[in-house]
Amino acid sequence: MCKHLVSLVYKKRAGSSVRKAVLGYMADRASEDGEGIYTSKGRIARETEFSHSAVKKAIREFVSEGLAVVTGERKHANGTTTIYALKKAAIEALPDLQKGTTSCVTPSSENPGAEKPRHPRTPTPALGAPHPGTECPQTTLNHLEPPKEDQSSSDPCVSFEDFWEAWPLGRVGKKKAKEAFGRLSKQNKQGATDGARDWAAKWQQQNPTASPVHPTTYLNGHRWNDQFSVPDGPKSRWEKLAAGGP
Repeated sequence: MCKHLVSLVYKKRAGSSVRKAVLGYMADRASEDGEGIYTSKGRIARETEFSHSAVKKAIREFVSEGLAVVTGERKHANGTTTIYALKKAAIEALPDLQKGTTSCVTPSSENPGAEKPRHPRTPTPALGAPHPGTECPQTTLNHLEPPKEDQSSSDPCVSFEDFWEAWPLGRVGKKKAKEAFGRLSKQNKQGATDGARDWAAKWQQQNPTASPVHPTTYLNGHRWNDQFSVPDGPKSRWEKLAAGGP
């Protein structure tokens, strides 16, 4: 954990709740120099409670904006995990939280020597009420827009690529699996993706000598809803593989 980097992130405006949570999570996993961040995007999504696609989008934006850089890859049983590093100087350049107020400039404050109008006009009702904490009426120039809702974090639907990345038992028959995934509801797409690894581990524990289940069979049968009753015992090779072990 890099405490000073975590503290810095939470003093800055990241642009959205998703970006703030992901950037803070990455800072919490970084070394003192901001490097060595190799936590998978799936784990970040689970622990921040945002969708996998929202997390991936936020990290892509960090890289394109120079807040983060890719420094390498780390191999494991299911593939590779990208290693990132955060750039402290770029994070320091983000706007501070306390600097988000809006100022109201009047002719007299902009130019003390300017002549005041002979007949000051009273703001009409169309200008709206003053901004909270100021004497400035709301106009089209200084109206504070409400923050836009982050659609990527509120949409519970995940993409087929999210499922394909999470599937641990052999990625075969991708075309048929994609068609089966497309027929699922949004809720079932999320359930299929979130439950893939846990289901595979339990299934292989119960069927240690069986051939791996095809992803299309898993999707068509809604297998993530299966109920298992397996006694405790040593883990099989497939279970270790599904759990991300060697």
